[in-house]
Amino acid sequence: MTRGFLVFITMFALVFIVAIGAVWVIIEAKDERVFEQVRGWAQIVQPLLTLATAIVAGFVAYQTFLTPFSPEIIVRPYTWRMAPATAEYRSLDVAMWLTISNRGAMSGSLDDLVVRISLPKGKWVLQPLFFARPVEYYQTFFGVNFNVPPAEGPFTPIFLAGKSQITKVVVFNPQAVQDFDLTFVEPGQHKITLYARYNGGKFEEITTQNLVFIKEDLERWAAGQTIADQIIERDKPPRELLPK
Repeated sequence: MTRGFLVFITMFALVFIVAIGAVWVIIEAKDERVFEQVRGWAQIVQPLLTLATAIVAGFVAYQTFLTPFSPEIIVRPYTWRMAPATAEYRSLDVAMWLTISNRGAMSGSLDDLVVRISLPKGKWVLQPLFFARPVEYYQTFFGVNFNVPPAEGPFTPIFLAGKSQITKVVVFNPQAVQDFDLTFVEPGQHKITLYARYNGGKFEEITTQNLVFIKEDLERWAAGQTIADQIIERDKPPRELLPK
């Protein structure tokens, strides 16, 4: 039961009680003794109703204007592509489709993102490089080639107004030699974790998903080919979420 529904039920109950009382007073108004008794009750009830109304109004105002910045990020799907590394280019690209929402009424900013991939021999760190145009970038995953990367613009902090939502495709890439050691490559299931910073704060973990390197794919990569995959992970398998 949501807070908004509870507020509605409370207001409805107050109005209903007042309405019933008013009808009863009208019916019994001819009896002066009853009228005086009701007037005495009214002197007690009126301040309570006023206080209840003020509390409800304050609660509604808080929910509408004052709830703190409350961001949430959903990552689905993400793709990765690894081409043979060169001296000029560190070969791993990770693109994440991020649905970023702010449930609070107050605004805030998503300052930075980082991806860390954990392998048995060490960790890779990828930084956000640019925002991609979703349709065009997704087509490259299926073999469509463009003269230039389908970039929307460089990665910048994302401002989130109150009660707002935005979807962005962010492409990550290793920016330093120490962040991408090719000797760490090996087949198996590894962990890929997204971290985010909000409003000048520290990095916090958003989600950890699986990244699988298949032995045969790594052999093709070592032979000079580009390998890639798409990952769509849910909190629970769809079969468990469907109604019985």
